[in-house]
Amino acid sequence: MITDLHCHSTFSIDGSSSMRQMIEAGENIGLDIMAITDHADFADGDSCVEPVSYRKALQKAGSNRIKVLKGVEVGLQYEHRERFAEFMKDADFDFVIGSMHRACEKDFCNGEFYLNRSAEECWQIYFIEALKAVKACSDFDTFGHLDIITRYHSMQGHASPESMNEYLDPLLKWLIDHEKGLEVNTSKFHLFARCHPQPLILQRYRELGGEIITLGSDAHHRNDVGKNLQAGLEAIRTAGFSRLAWFEKRKMRLADL
Repeated sequence: MITDLHCHSTFSIDGSSSMRQMIEAGENIGLDIMAITDHADFADGDSCVEPVSYRKALQKAGSNRIKVLKGVEVGLQYEHRERFAEFMKDADFDFVIGSMHRACEKDFCNGEFYLNRSAEECWQIYFIEALKAVKACSDFDTFGHLDIITRYHSMQGHASPESMNEYLDPLLKWLIDHEKGLEVNTSKFHLFARCHPQPLILQRYRELGGEIITLGSDAHHRNDVGKNLQAGLEAIRTAGFSRLAWFEKRKMRLADL
């Protein structure tokens, strides 16, 4: 079973390829299952997919060769819990990735989150705010690219030290207790020679009893569909997992590695 459960089309503001182009790319590399998971973020000016138009377009662009799931990547933030809840009322999706792209209304990508903060402070705030966010916005299936803050600015390539486990563990335990998956995201493997989350976090999830793992490339262009999935599979095996999860009509399915 070859899955890529994190792909963006031009229904995301940062997507560069149409749904049909993304699906054709998945067909060409022999995927069994893929999900088009366009963004639904809730800060003013963010990209938020319109579900009805999205579903109509995906139905038109579908495939007879691979299973294409209706997906969405929702932005998790405590401050946006009401907007999240309103969006999810019409959430007729197969699969929902819950991801953090900002915390305390500070964007990770543009650098404002890191200003005047040490690496330890960034990790501490990130894990604390992530736990608040998942509790307030709990209608998702897997947590996306946990440790995303290592992509950007002063935190680029930084590993979370074990001293941060007192803040990390409550987040992982909540995910496990509420049967939420953890995504292995391969999008930055070419930069850091590792996936999101870093190996120590993935292993910690397993040590605490986590079993639900999804795999995605986070492709925003057709050329990146399926990129570095083998590296992701190796990270999953190394951490001690033997099965991959995927979701259909929000019901979890498992496939042996």
